[in-house]
Amino acid sequence: MDVKEATRLRLASVFSLLAAAALLPVAVMKSDMHILVWVAVFGFVGAGAFWAKSTGAQMVARGAIWTSTLFSLLMGHLASLVFTLDHGWGDYQFLYFGLIASTLLGCIALLVAGKAGLNKKSKVFAPAAHRGILTTALVLAMADTGSLILWGGLASVSGAESTGIALLGCALLMLVGVVGLFRLRVWALFLNIFANVLVACLTGFDWIDAGPLKLLFVTTAVLQLLVPLPLFVSMVTKKPVKEGGFFSNFAPWIPGASLVITILLALQPLFGESVLISLGAWLLG
Repeated sequence: MDVKEATRLRLASVFSLLAAAALLPVAVMKSDMHILVWVAVFGFVGAGAFWAKSTGAQMVARGAIWTSTLFSLLMGHLASLVFTLDHGWGDYQFLYFGLIASTLLGCIALLVAGKAGLNKKSKVFAPAAHRGILTTALVLAMADTGSLILWGGLASVSGAESTGIALLGCALLMLVGVVGLFRLRVWALFLNIFANVLVACLTGFDWIDAGPLKLLFVTTAVLQLLVPLPLFVSMVTKKPVKEGGFFSNFAPWIPGASLVITILLALQPLFGESVLISLGAWLLG
């Protein structure tokens, strides 16, 4: 790893620490927001992992920061719903700005990190082809695993035990899939796909009560199904996907595009009713 990459990772670690720290005052001052302590833990894990040299640790860093960033984003939108209904900011002004500050700082950390540290040779993760696609798939799967753990845990302690158990069960499947996929096992790819189809069905068909999170779970599940598509094309045709083609270029664009969308969504409630909450309400009928 050269000096430039190392510097970027150190800066990413600093912004990750700030993102996690922004959640702690909210968790302390709001008695019903103690879940944010666990969200901050993901941020601290990501900040620490940015200092590691291994490719796996760098993937974990990005997955953990994505988990805390998306959780903060959605909680911020839920907070914005409260002050919109109350026709004023009230007590939730502090809550919203703390959550959105954490979201934006997490996005900055991911932007600064970029692809630094992800291309280092590894004895375990050494794909002969499609490294970028596999890396994107692993980071997304790690982020989804963390999100399912947080939302499943929150549902369990909030009285929705069946929803919590279902989400935690899907998280376990994804975790096994992540470990296997990092070791380049074909079965892990299919397990990950199965877990995402299961999440999409459970939430999309209202088999569990996901509430306003329905849109999040369905969207991330669909993304994770699209990312490995080039691998299936390669398997079926028995030919490597052409470099520079649509399929080979699709996956690397997902993290950057997701960051831009996340930043815009974080700021959107300042200018009107939450788009995410409105979409969630529309999906719920």
